[in-house]
Amino acid sequence: DLMIATVRSTAFLSFNFTTPSGWTEIAGVSDNDAKLYYRVAGASEPGSYTFASVLGVTATMVGSIVAYSGVDPADPIASSAKSTGSGASVTLPAGTATRNGSVVYTNITSAATTTSTFGALTDACDQAGGGVTVANAWSAISAGPVSGLTASLSSSTSWIAQTLVLQPASLCATGGLTLTAPSSISFGATVLDGTNKTATGSGTFAVSDMTDTAAGWNLTGTSTQFTNGAVTLPANATTITGLSINAGGTNCGLPSTTTTTFPMSLPAGPTAPAAVKIYSDSVGAGLGIAQLQYGFSLALPGNTRVGTYTSTWTFTLGSGP
Repeated sequence: DLMIATVRSTAFLSFNFTTPSGWTEIAGVSDNDAKLYYRVAGASEPGSYTFASVLGVTATMVGSIVAYSGVDPADPIASSAKSTGSGASVTLPAGTATRNGSVVYTNITSAATTTSTFGALTDACDQAGGGVTVANAWSAISAGPVSGLTASLSSSTSWIAQTLVLQPASLCATGGLTLTAPSSISFGATVLDGTNKTATGSGTFAVSDMTDTAAGWNLTGTSTQFTNGAVTLPANATTITGLSINAGGTNCGLPSTTTTTFPMSLPAGPTAPAAVKIYSDSVGAGLGIAQLQYGFSLALPGNTRVGTYTSTWTFTLGSGP
């Protein structure tokens, strides 16, 4: 479990706290008056923790600790943000989730005894005392930007709002970058009658990116010319006509995207020439399994002779776009 602690004081700019052993202050979102900390829970935890004033300042303090299970212990917080303001309406800071199954955690501390309403979010804690309040809420979210969250206070006051996006343990940290290509692609039988013909075929390539780096990847292809042993088809006979992309399992929150456009020729020669990219997956995308279904066409000139034609195709998967 990941525990998040919030401590709010009435001592304002002069106040600070000691950090209990095992806790980490969340940089960038803690405020002089409102501190946020996190801790990955161990097999057993004490019944309480003490956050004490570094300067020995006496003040009212209100705190909360909430725990979330399934959070990535090595990289628990995908994004964090803070905003401040005053009034009874609070616009919560935006964030970004990089994995499906994430949780957005929002926190409001105010300089008055108020109650907070978080709209679509689920309340986790609302604790008030001595003229200060700590309230927090959460919601399960999918990968992508998190924005437009609001809350309202029961009375107008100054407030500090903080947003954390907690990410689940990665489903894509279980292996490497692998390609499963079809063993063969058939264009079927075509009746030759002395006119130009076009044969068609298709093949599905499964790319598995379980590196958890989101570095992107690329797929290249090349081929030898189709031949029946006596007659060879032109080098530009094979065209990749199109592509459809489907998730082949968990996509870890980062669907695959490509900038490659079709149709395009599949290079061919007596020996396979330099390969070309037939897929370029961008950085920050493509974790998980992607099923790439390509369509192919084979141009048969009118003087093509009857026979069985074969070609050797080579596809290579590489890291980076």
